Amino acid sequence: MAGRHGLPERFIYLPNQFWVHKNHARAIDAVRLLRAQGVDIVVAASGNPNEPRHAGHYSRLVDAVAAAGIGANWRFLGNIPYGDVAQLMRAGVAVLNPSLFEGWSTTIEEAKSLGARLVVSDLRVHREQLGDQAEFFDPNDAAAMAASLRKVWSEYIEPVPVADREAAAAAADRRIREFAQQLTAACNRAIGAS
Repeated sequence: MAGRHGLPERFIYLPNQFWVHKNHARAIDAVRLLRAQGVDIVVAASGNPNEPRHAGHYSRLVDAVAAAGIGANWRFLGNIPYGDVAQLMRAGVAVLNPSLFEGWSTTIEEAKSLGARLVVSDLRVHREQLGDQAEFFDPNDAAAMAASLRKVWSEYIEPVPVADREAAAAAADRRIREFAQQLTAACNRAIGAS
């Protein structure tokens, strides 16, 4: 899968829309800092390049990568098929979510369900979703993000083992069943109250 997108064997995957609050600009700064330190990571970023509230944002990100001289370290994938997203989450060293703010993040839920390692901005909602099961960083601090990326990059040995992926999938199934039971109970209470 990585080869189909021109990616090396090792990469960090960032699957967010290219919207301002998704914080790609700070992630680009973090990769630039790592490159200056001699750490050659690759970030592959996919998502919709159209930012409806900030025309030209995607072009500014492309220009920032070029200006920083990190074209070999940052890959813009644009919109890709959904099946590829899951495959890249599994194949990457980690999934990166540097957002400045979020609701309940589907990216995190998907990565969690696949057993992918996560590197995420230290937001209350991310803590709620992940507990201590991620590498957290201050989303306003490119150096902190770089340190988190460097840590997961240096600790990486192999793709997520099959047993870990299966355990993550089983946990996702449990979460879905528990949610369905809670929703059903809430609906029954509402029906009984009317």
